[in-house]
Amino acid sequence: MSAFNAILVASDGSEHSLRAVEVAGRMAASDNTPLYVVNVIRDMQFPQALSRMAEVERLVGTRSDVLKYVADKILKDAAQVAKKAGAKTVEQVTTSGDPATAIVESARDKGADLIVLGTRGLGGVAGALLGSVSRKVSNLADQNVLIVR
Repeated sequence: MSAFNAILVASDGSEHSLRAVEVAGRMAASDNTPLYVVNVIRDMQFPQALSRMAEVERLVGTRSDVLKYVADKILKDAAQVAKKAGAKTVEQVTTSGDPATAIVESARDKGADLIVLGTRGLGGVAGALLGSVSRKVSNLADQNVLIVR
């Protein structure tokens, strides 16, 4: 019997989020629990790291095309980390909006009873605190929340 029905882990491509993906992958592997890796596209200025990725990849197109490309790349990398950690069933989910709200809604939609995220992401100054997204998710979620350092 699995400890969890499903696990949802959020990734923005940051070091902290990839550590969370690895932990979630190991947890999912132990009971063959489905793992959902989510990336939230938000309408905002590109963080510097994403702007550099777009330049390196020579991306052209509309802003939404670039954001979708970056989200797909982040999810592909995260899914590889999860599978390397042992997760057998990994589904990639892209959503948009306020990150914390979208993460909690995705967990509800997927029936996940555990949300895993890193302490900080690519949020810059706001992320230098505990992590505004991780704090907000822990306040909003009905599910258990594991914050990985």
